[in-house]
Amino acid sequence: MEVNFSKFKDNLNFSILVNFPVALSSLKEGKDISFVCRDIEFEGDDVVSYLNKNNEFSDLKIKQVLEMVKLGRNCYTKLEKQKLKLAYILLHLPKVIVLEYFFSDLIFSEKEYFKRLFRNLIYKKNISIILIENDMNFIVETVKKIYLFNDKGKSSCLDDFYDDSIYKYVEMPYTVELIKYLESKGHSIDHDYTFLETLKAIYRGVS
Repeated sequence: MEVNFSKFKDNLNFSILVNFPVALSSLKEGKDISFVCRDIEFEGDDVVSYLNKNNEFSDLKIKQVLEMVKLGRNCYTKLEKQKLKLAYILLHLPKVIVLEYFFSDLIFSEKEYFKRLFRNLIYKKNISIILIENDMNFIVETVKKIYLFNDKGKSSCLDDFYDDSIYKYVEMPYTVELIKYLESKGHSIDHDYTFLETLKAIYRGVS
């Protein structure tokens, strides 16, 4: 299967691919597109040497990138390998970065940190970020464009987390479930509000 990731990029924010039908590691990277997945062969405690095996970068630049991805000199776990792959990609600064279930092993504070990092890449480096993700709970406040893949591998572009067609393939986020429940009870809720602002209004007793 060939996938043209360029059509999914969004220079203003994150894009997300939901119910993506293939493993990212089975696809070929494009000239300006880099993948962050877990297929990395390196394992050990000399991350700097691994990143600079071709003597392309200064030790200072490598140190700065390792700090960005929150990785020390060791690389053994799946999460560490994922961060090492991201570090390698950030050293080369492609135009598009595709992240395959990158957030699934992170705790909340790490998720928030990397969301800020990726926003900086979007706005300061003009890099597009494409997420392959099925856990909708933490990304509803982040993603603006949703590309939903059906069982035949065809995708459609959506921009509304309240669209029920999404939840044929993935679980509904808690916030969307709550808001749909309140609407079923007769409350009027503005979908143009962010989820955070909507929940604040609910707690204030605003219908």
